[in-house]
Amino acid sequence: MGEKTMDNTTYCDPLQKIILETIAQKRGFRIDESLLEQERMSMVTVEDIEKALETEPENVDLLFARGSAYFNGDFQEAINSYSLALLQEPFSCKLHYMRGRKYVSLDQWPEAAADFLMCIRINPEENEPFENLGLSWFYGPQHYLGLAYFYMGNLEMAAKYFLDEIRLYQKNNIAFIPVEVDWLWMAYMKMGKKQEAHAILQYVDADTPIHDCDIVYKYRVLLYKGVYSEEKFVSLIDDSDHLHSMSAYYALANYRYHEKGDVKGAVELLDKVLAIPTHHHAFAYKFALLDRDKWAQELKN
Repeated sequence: MGEKTMDNTTYCDPLQKIILETIAQKRGFRIDESLLEQERMSMVTVEDIEKALETEPENVDLLFARGSAYFNGDFQEAINSYSLALLQEPFSCKLHYMRGRKYVSLDQWPEAAADFLMCIRINPEENEPFENLGLSWFYGPQHYLGLAYFYMGNLEMAAKYFLDEIRLYQKNNIAFIPVEVDWLWMAYMKMGKKQEAHAILQYVDADTPIHDCDIVYKYRVLLYKGVYSEEKFVSLIDDSDHLHSMSAYYALANYRYHEKGDVKGAVELLDKVLAIPTHHHAFAYKFALLDRDKWAQELKN
C-alpha cells in the first residue's frame, strides 16, 4: 500500500475542519493559527494523532480525529478509524454518519445506506449530531440516504428521504432547501413524474437563502424553474472551480434531457463533466457516469 497522506491545504468541508480543530484544542495538539486566519486547515498532523493513539489505542476522540484527518485523502483509512471507534461506541450517530460519508466516497452504497439508517434510528428527529463541536449546518443523514437510494436505483425511497430532509431543514431553520429540491426534481424526472418535479420547485425562488458553498444548487433550481435562462445560467459557471462547474454542467445536461428533449446536447454536456480532471468522487461525476451511456444509446435507437 502506498504512503498515507493528509492534504493540509484548503478544505471546503467545514465539518472536517471543525472536528480536527476542536479535538486538537482538547488534546493540546499544535495548531497553526496563521492557517486558521486564512480559513485553511489547522495543522493537526496524522503523526500527532498516531503518536497519541500509541498510548490510547481505544480512545474514541483520537480515532474520530484520525478518521477525520484521512477524510479527504485515504477514504479506507478513514473508514477503518471510524469502525474502530464504533467498537467502543456502537450507537454513536456522528461515527455512523462520518463512516457512511466515506462509504459514499468509495461507491459502497449499501454500506453507506446502513450507516445513515442507523443514524436515523438512533435519533430520528436530530439534524445536528455535531452540536458539541460548534457546527451550525451540514447535510443530515436523510440527505445522504436519499443519495444512496438514488444511486442504487430506488428512486421512490430516494424521494422519501429527500422530503424528510426538507422537513428537518424547515424544523431546524437550516437554509439548505434548494439542495433537496434539486435532488427531488432529478428523482421525479427520472421516474417520469414531471408534474411532481415541477411542483417541488415552488419551495425555491430567487430570495431563498443558501450557504455560499452550495450556491450552485440554487442556480440549478432556478434554471429548472425558468427563472434563469440557459444563457444566464452558463454565465454564472466558473470553469476554474472544477467542483462547481461539474455540478453546473451536470444540471444543465439534466435540464436539456428532461425539459428540452435534447438528448444529443445532454450527452455532450455529460462528456464535458467527465472530461473535468479532478473531483471524480463528487456526485455530479458519479451520476454523469451512470447517465452517459444510457442516454447515448438513445441516439443510436
